[in-house]
Amino acid sequence: MFSQAEENIPQFLSKNLQELAGSQISDVVYLQTDKDLYFTQENLWFKSTVLDSKTNAPSNRSHILFVQLIEEKTDTPVWEEKYEIENGFVDGHLFLSDSLASGTYRLAGYSSHSYFKGQKEFYAFKKIKILKGEPQAEEDNQTDGSIHFAVFPEGGHLVSGLESRLAFKAVNTKGYSVEVSGTLYENDQALLEFETRHAGMGSFMFAPDANKTYRIQLNNQKEAKIEAFPKIQPQGKVLNYLGANHKDGYFKITQSPGQAEEKIYVRLQAKGVSSQVVVGYIKDELKLRIPIENLPQGITEVTLFDKDLKPIAERLIYANAHKKLYINAQLDKSEYQTRGKVRLKLSVTDETKTPTIAHLGLRIFGHLYKNTSDTKTIETHYLLSSQLKGRLYDPSYYFEAKNKNRNAALDLLLQTQGWRAYKWNEANLKEKGDNEPLVFDYYKGKMLNSIPNMHHIVKAFSFTGDSLKQFKPLMTNSLGRFVVTSSYFKWVEHDFLYLQGPFINEKIFPFQLNTNYYNDINNHRIKKNNHYPFTTFEKEIHEPKPFVLSSAHTRLSQVTVKVKKNRYGNKQSQKLKALLSFDYVCHLNIFNCENHVFLPNSTRPVKGRTYRLQSGTPFVYPYLPVGYNKDGLDFEVNLKEIMAQSNIKRIKGFYEKKEFYQPVYDKDYIDDGFPDKRSTLFWKPDIITNEQGEATVEFYCSDINSLYLGEIEGVSGSGQLGRTDFEFTVTKQKN
Repeated sequence: MFSQAEENIPQFLSKNLQELAGSQISDVVYLQTDKDLYFTQENLWFKSTVLDSKTNAPSNRSHILFVQLIEEKTDTPVWEEKYEIENGFVDGHLFLSDSLASGTYRLAGYSSHSYFKGQKEFYAFKKIKILKGEPQAEEDNQTDGSIHFAVFPEGGHLVSGLESRLAFKAVNTKGYSVEVSGTLYENDQALLEFETRHAGMGSFMFAPDANKTYRIQLNNQKEAKIEAFPKIQPQGKVLNYLGANHKDGYFKITQSPGQAEEKIYVRLQAKGVSSQVVVGYIKDELKLRIPIENLPQGITEVTLFDKDLKPIAERLIYANAHKKLYINAQLDKSEYQTRGKVRLKLSVTDETKTPTIAHLGLRIFGHLYKNTSDTKTIETHYLLSSQLKGRLYDPSYYFEAKNKNRNAALDLLLQTQGWRAYKWNEANLKEKGDNEPLVFDYYKGKMLNSIPNMHHIVKAFSFTGDSLKQFKPLMTNSLGRFVVTSSYFKWVEHDFLYLQGPFINEKIFPFQLNTNYYNDINNHRIKKNNHYPFTTFEKEIHEPKPFVLSSAHTRLSQVTVKVKKNRYGNKQSQKLKALLSFDYVCHLNIFNCENHVFLPNSTRPVKGRTYRLQSGTPFVYPYLPVGYNKDGLDFEVNLKEIMAQSNIKRIKGFYEKKEFYQPVYDKDYIDDGFPDKRSTLFWKPDIITNEQGEATVEFYCSDINSLYLGEIEGVSGSGQLGRTDFEFTVTKQKN
């Protein structure tokens, strides 16, 4: 039946899986913001963490993060920009304009290795709320009278006469968990009672009988929709998970009485990497202790194979929750005065208490700007949400040490979510196939009527600084194709990159440039399911009160506001009118010489002087910089017309970087009379601890006396994740 020798079967089971997972080279994107609630005309600061999907280590695969801010109600993008990914991280911001409506928005990120055509589910976004004017009450979408109740046999099936664990889950039609109790009936006789233990989930043990009928009845739930009771197999094997410690996982396999002794295989795999294949023989019952200490923290799939290598039982377990970053945040005080100085010392270790170098993001903000219903964290995102299909209820519960039943509750989640929901399950890997990107780290261009087998030069330039130095050639291949890589977008950060096609022997060679990535994103985005954690304990969101001036501040009688124009506006039009100053003459007096492309000794052409074309034909330079006359620049010249006439196209560079504003209220500070009304006191997305695992930050409080929340989360170079939080109060400064 199998050509492999008996001793090679474990290797075969591992290799088969790893070959499937080998094609799944991908990253997972996570976004953290400086707070959860915003007003319009504020800056939104964000950090994006881009990790390898298998190791959770920072990824260097992608270099561009395409970012959208999407209005939830209309599913319409209101902001689209691209940011540079540097060694797996993005430090970004955007401005929330006054034109934005109140409501919920999604800040979403897409990269060349995280967003694919065949992808059915999307997780790489952060929800925020924008407040404007009077707060609007949101519709209560949680309560619903109808209940859906489903049961999940451990391992996937029930076998007559063998004790099995039957997990169950109760939710309403909108997906919110419901606490229930009920009775299991056997031949219409009450057999046992049960009740939920966490988030609408629970389980019980019983030995079914294939010759009897079973039904479930819920207490006080007449409208409940109860799924049909699972079919009971007359014979077979059952897999039970007994628990684990830091070194080993314990399992029990039972087989129907009277069957011959049989060889079985148990495989443990995490993210497509097989860690163990255990071989054993079973007659009636077999208990196994399987080493798990080398597994990473996270979901592990356990599969039982029969002697013919047919999978007959599968379930998910959560291994090594202790393998994480332990982040300690130590404040120098618990209470500060307005404009007081705060000193925060951070220390990071791993599970062995070894100091660890980690990349951390820190946000400190007023408690009113916290969305208490948002339970998404770096741990829930990478360890649960992105690994399982479907939406998860309050996943942060399973990572909070104060919840003593969190491990048992997490095991219930994995039983009721089902092994088929695991992203790295073999069947899911086969169905998914290879990853075909939707966006790339470059833009493609093509000459439309290029000379065959000739390499053309496309001029790339910007208007920053000395224009003569802001020029780079792009060489096409023999087919007239070229690519604009991410390095060009960094080169023109906060600006446009202009591309000018060649002029050869006075002939224009037009070109095509693919800039439709956001169209591709939007066309596929509507086909994907957006999954975000949810809870049933959302608290009423109170709009933060406007800042009130104290008597210590002076109210100005008049304020004049000067509006800053669009950063891509008239300034660019004006400079573009001098576009042809990018023509050059080499030291041999050849105009736009393709053999001496804009060398340091190149000069600008001068009107009225004679130069030679590449062909050797002499000509008198006929051009004047476009839009230039005796009165200076003509501001009325249409930008699009100039670009079309000059064979030019343009692409936005990376969105500009800004530093988060941090006032320093030291002894040298001169009070300008203006109040400090920062709701985010401190935002630092790029804290890197030293070899001792330590880092220290300092900042100053604002004029707002309130409770402030601090949240830190991050990752080590080896892929360990961690987070912690803290709080402190700010009181009015005493005179």
